Amino acid sequence: LNQVTVRKVGDALGSTPVALLTGSSIEKNFALKNQPDKDGLEWVQATPHETGGTIQWLKAGFKGKALMAVEIADSFGQRSLLKLNDLATEVTLPAATFSFSIPAGADVSEQ
Repeated sequence: LNQVTVRKVGDALGSTPVALLTGSSIEKNFALKNQPDKDGLEWVQATPHETGGTIQWLKAGFKGKALMAVEIADSFGQRSLLKLNDLATEVTLPAATFSFSIPAGADVSEQ
């Protein structure tokens, strides 16, 4: 499909893993539950309040206050493990760092 959906960033991030990295109010969009420590990290599981999305749950592994790993289970039953090294926080990037051009002939839907 050649489609583009346009949404406000705040509406789009809600129950996605990116919400962890953006400083969004995670409790607003996820139910949180402590998990057993594993691999030297303290883990918490976040389950989206909204059902029917692409994420079943995600687990975040912390060392102190530093986010070190994210494990994601999607609606297809697949799991992904992201390990974070030297994660820089509170970094300001110029708006030009991220740009998107709508492909020619795409159907555009605004939400």
